[in-house]
Amino acid sequence: MKNKLGQFLIIFLALLLVGQVLQRPQQKLTEQLKEEHFIQARLSQEKQLKLGQTGAAVALGGLRSLIAAVMNLQAFGCFENQEWVELEQLYDVIVTLQPNNTYYWATGAWHLAYNAYYDFEEKLGLSPARCRLKQREYHQKGEAFLLRAVEENSDEMPLWQDLGRLYTDPHKPYNFAKAAKYFEEAVRCSNSDDRTRREYFYTLGRVSGQEDEAWVLGRELMQRGNGRYSSVRSLYYALSLMHDPEQVGNDDLITEVFNGSKYLAYKDLVNYWLRSKRERFPRGAVAQEIDRLAKELEVNDRNNPLKNPNMSRITGFEK
Repeated sequence: MKNKLGQFLIIFLALLLVGQVLQRPQQKLTEQLKEEHFIQARLSQEKQLKLGQTGAAVALGGLRSLIAAVMNLQAFGCFENQEWVELEQLYDVIVTLQPNNTYYWATGAWHLAYNAYYDFEEKLGLSPARCRLKQREYHQKGEAFLLRAVEENSDEMPLWQDLGRLYTDPHKPYNFAKAAKYFEEAVRCSNSDDRTRREYFYTLGRVSGQEDEAWVLGRELMQRGNGRYSSVRSLYYALSLMHDPEQVGNDDLITEVFNGSKYLAYKDLVNYWLRSKRERFPRGAVAQEIDRLAKELEVNDRNNPLKNPNMSRITGFEK
């Protein structure tokens, strides 16, 4: 009997020791899987209270992903019926269930800041002033929703881009300073690329008082091979003239930016000039350069925006 008891104690102590040895690697593996979102982290008590009894039961039952997907379909029905209050409530629960699924954050914000916003462009039964108030409200709701998104997913570049685009959309009131701050955060994300930097450049270049910072960014983009994009070339050229006024009338800058092609320079600068009024790009001495190149290239008045205010775009010049 004593031998059996001793054997039992030895086996028990051995299992306990093995359990202690394996506990740390298992905890480390579990934490790693949670970081990679293969395992869903447990919801905080605050979020469980926000979901209510039914939602908390669902979360604890491991059905968060399924329920979020079903509610997303339900939210689409709210979108079709312009039921914006109900849609907002649904997405509030959806992102609480799935805080690391950026699709739900982006979709919810899109419904609020764009679909609801445009629904109040002209709403039957509402005065124009009331419509504008509701538009501003839903635009702000979309921004607030995305700000919550980046709190949960700070390294997700597309969410920061969505925030920036809220204030560079030509169909909404511009706020380039605020947009530039959001795009700057997008550039800092680990998966940032030159496309994101270009978007930041286009925005920063339109912030009054930050032209020099934008010029530095443009120079970096040109050095990285982004001079193949006409918008990068044109904005960098305009900022270069502002950065160093002595470059006005200097063909060396045309050589640097437009590979020495005055035809390409004229076409790009004309199209840039035509966009600048609508999209608020800085003009600086661009008009002076257009006038100089038009005379040198003997451009007819029809293709000169300084002589033809009805121009929309020029496509007729080739290198």
